[in-house]
This record gives sequence, structure tokens and C-alpha cells, in this order.
Amino acid sequence: MAQAPTSTDEGTCKSRVEIYGYECEEHHVTTKDGYILSIQRIPNGRSATTPRARKTPVLLQHGVFMDGISWLLNSPHESLGYILADKGYDVWISNSRGTRYSLQHTTLSPKDPAYWAWSWDELVAFDLAATFEHVYRHTGHQKLHYVGHSLGTLMGLASFCEHHLLHMTYYWLGIYEFNPLGEAEHKLLSEICRQPGVNCHDIITSFTVIRRGTITKYDYGNSYENKKHYGQVVPPAYNMSSVPNDLPLFLTYGGRDYLSVVGDVKHLLRRLKLHDKTKLAVGYLPHYAHADFVMAVNANQLVYDPLIAFFKLH
Repeated sequence: MAQAPTSTDEGTCKSRVEIYGYECEEHHVTTKDGYILSIQRIPNGRSATTPRARKTPVLLQHGVFMDGISWLLNSPHESLGYILADKGYDVWISNSRGTRYSLQHTTLSPKDPAYWAWSWDELVAFDLAATFEHVYRHTGHQKLHYVGHSLGTLMGLASFCEHHLLHMTYYWLGIYEFNPLGEAEHKLLSEICRQPGVNCHDIITSFTVIRRGTITKYDYGNSYENKKHYGQVVPPAYNMSSVPNDLPLFLTYGGRDYLSVVGDVKHLLRRLKLHDKTKLAVGYLPHYAHADFVMAVNANQLVYDPLIAFFKLH
């Protein structure tokens, strides 16, 4: 049986929030498949004037290889978590399973291979659903704004970025947690870098190629496994055209982003061609790379100000 969350789960609040004069709350929610997720809440800015009951909640979902602290890494004037709190929003910051603040499970330990037996589909079906429900219940069933970066965008759109080859390599090597600083991972990446045609100065590209032009659930790599899990020999596709046409969507992408490349975003936009134009805002920043949307010192002006203006319209 996994232990209850300990004081180490409070690292985000203690080290990144309260030190700047913000109030911070620690919340935990258990998913239907047993993962215990940590959620940080910043209910007020440094000069709170609006009662909590009147504040609009915003849920921030981090990207791949990151956790919720990504929204708080810069100064209060440059980090979206602080900026939203100071603008009068009720800020909630999620931490997906397997990240530093969400390593607990009702029965499993991170040392168990079974703990890591999930894909990004489970993050959508279980983590996001449980987090939404928790925030909705604790904020008086108010309308909720959602902000996702990288993985968070995929989760929000219930989509899937194909990563079958890397995952299956890990499975057969007996490696279940991907730790970029781990010894096993270092050996694997070194071997990959020796392969012809692989540029290790741009290794992310080797892992993020979309080979079929579709957005599907996890592909187990053979018809038998797919049939067992999905009842069909190919994984089901997520239909982006089924996103409600009146759902407010604010999408921003960068010209130097090699993880969410321009071609992929344009593919998504084609799927959204019938979307209500008054509900869809699209921004393009030609010099922005993947992490700039949460790390750049000018993201406040180029990304966050337009985002908050969009919130106020919807």
C-alpha cells in the first residue's frame, strides 16, 4: 500500500509561492485507477480584493518532462501562475502522474513496473477528468478556464502524439520510467545517437515524427494487442472535428518549436476549419521555441496578455 502524501509534496507552495507573498493550498485527488495527484492552488494575488467565491478558476496543465512548477519558474511578473493570481483569478496547478509531486498510488510504488503501465490516453481519461472534477467541486461549480502547454494541450484536446518506438524500446529493455538524467536512459540515448541519420543536437525530432498523419490512441505495435485493448486491429482515432464548434479556443504556436511543429498545428487547424470564428483565436510567434511559452521573459506581453484578454471575452 502506498503511503499518504508527505510534506515533500508541498515543495511547490513553500519554495516557489509563499516566498513571494502568495497564499498557497495543497490539494490531492485520487484517479479512478488509483493514482494520487497533487494539485496546488493559488487562490489570491499579493493584493487580494476579490472574494474567492467570485473568482474565475483557471487550471494550468504542464508539458512533457515537466511538472506544475513550470508555471512558476520565472519571477511573479513573468510566470503565468503568478500573473493570473494577481489579475484576480483562482489559479489551480496540476501535476500529472509520475511527476515529482504525484508519485503516490493507492496500491503501487513507482518501483513497480505496473506503476508506469500507462500512456497519454490515461492522462486524458483519468488524470484530467479527476482534476477537473476536483476543481469544479471546490470552486462552487463555476466555469473553468483551462491552459495547457505541450502535453497539456494534447490532454486538453484529447489527442495523442505518437511515441510508439521509444515506448516499446523501453518496454523490452525493462525500463518503465523515463528519467532523462538516469544511467539507463543515458546509455539508450547514446546508442540512438550512434545510429545513421540521427542528429543528437536535435534528438527530439527523432522521437516526435508523426508517421501516419492521424491522431490516435496508443498503438501497441501489433494487431493482437490492439484487438485485445480496443476491439480492432488499429488504435481508434481521436476526431478533432468533433470538438464543439462553439468551444472557446486560444491557440498559440511557434516557428522554432520542434516538438509541436508548424505542420502539425496547421493539420489541427484544418480539422477545426468549421469552428466558430468568434470562438477561435490563433497566434503565431515565428521566433518562439517549445519552452518559450512558459519560460520566455517576454511571454507576458506576447502570450499571456492576449490569453487573458481572450478569457475576458469568453
